[in-house]
Amino acid sequence: MKECCVCYESYKNGVRCFGDCKLDLCLTCFNSVLKMNRVDDIEYSCPQCRHTSIKNEDKKFTKFLNNNKSCLKRMVKLLEQRLDQNTKYELDISWANFSAEHLINLTPDQLYELTEGDYENVPN
Repeated sequence: MKECCVCYESYKNGVRCFGDCKLDLCLTCFNSVLKMNRVDDIEYSCPQCRHTSIKNEDKKFTKFLNNNKSCLKRMVKLLEQRLDQNTKYELDISWANFSAEHLINLTPDQLYELTEGDYENVPN
């Protein structure tokens, strides 16, 4: 049994930093520091030495991720979160464009007819 350098819990199977510091982490802590970067790549940044490993660029890191069920689940969750963010952003942009083109010049009577009198659901 080893002790996690982050949470100090004992564990059997963990992860060693992919950089030079060889920090040992339990899988729970490792998964908590996995993130998606700005170009939608999965990356790990060591809490101690700050070495960054990026999936599909670091072979050892990529192999570990692809062979670990909990890491795969975490990657799916990160991808789902990014998809939700992108979908919300695209919807916000579409609504803003629609509003600018179609709602800005409506008369009160036209707005009433369009919303069937439900002004509470009309965004500002």
